[in-house]
Amino acid sequence: SGRQAQIVNLIRQLLLKRFESSIAAFEETCIKIYIRLRKFLLDYRDYGNTRTIDRLVAMHTEIWDYIEQHIANDSQKTTEDIEDELPEYVWDVEENLDVSEFDIRAMLDDTILDLEVLADFIKDIMEFTPEKDDKLRELKRILAEDSRVVGKKVIIFSEYRATALYIYRELKKAGFEHLYEIDGETKDNRHSMIQRFAPYYNDSSSADIDDEINILIATDVLAEGLNLQDASCLINYELHWN
Repeated sequence: SGRQAQIVNLIRQLLLKRFESSIAAFEETCIKIYIRLRKFLLDYRDYGNTRTIDRLVAMHTEIWDYIEQHIANDSQKTTEDIEDELPEYVWDVEENLDVSEFDIRAMLDDTILDLEVLADFIKDIMEFTPEKDDKLRELKRILAEDSRVVGKKVIIFSEYRATALYIYRELKKAGFEHLYEIDGETKDNRHSMIQRFAPYYNDSSSADIDDEINILIATDVLAEGLNLQDASCLINYELHWN
C-alpha cells in the first residue's frame, strides 16, 4: 500500500505539472491515459461486468468522438498509434503472463472509476477556449506591450511539446509574426533555424538571412550548448519544479 501511495502521488504530481503548464499539455495527457485505459477495458471486457462496460462506452461516445477529432487535427496520429507507442521495455518480458494470476475483474472496476474521472476532465476541457486562458493572455500582453521585449528577440521555453505548439498556434492567430516552434519531433534543419534566430552569434548577419525569426518557442531540445545570445529576453512558461 505504501508503494501504491507513492505511485499515486507521482502520477498526481505529473498531472499537476502539465495542468500548470497549459490546458493543451493537460489535455494531451488525459487523452493518452483515457485511450490506454479504454483499450484495456475493451480487451478484457469478457472478464468483467459486460453490461456496465458497454453502458460506459456508450455514455462516452461524445468524448471518444472528440478524442479522435483532436488527434486527427493536432498530430496526424490515430488512437491506435497512442495505444501502441508505450516504450519497448513495457513489453520486453521473458515470461508469458497468466491471466488467472490476476484479479482482472477488480482491475476492470478500478479502470471504470479512472475513466469516469478522466471523462469529467475531458468534458471540462471540451468547453474551454484559449480566450479564457489568463496565462496565455498575459504572455500576449508582455510580447505586445513590455518595453523589455517589444521589438527584440525572445525565447519562450516550455517543458512540454503540446504547450509549445499551443503557444505557437495561438500567437500566430493573434497576429504575431516571425515565429518559430521547435521540439523533439521537429524535422527542419536545426542549424538553419538557429542562424535565422541568432545570426550574429552564429557567424552571420541579419542581411544574410531570409525570414529571420524574432520569437522562438522551444522545448528543452535547445536548452544547452547552442549560441542563442541574440535574444534579449527568455520567458519560462512554467514554474521550475526543482
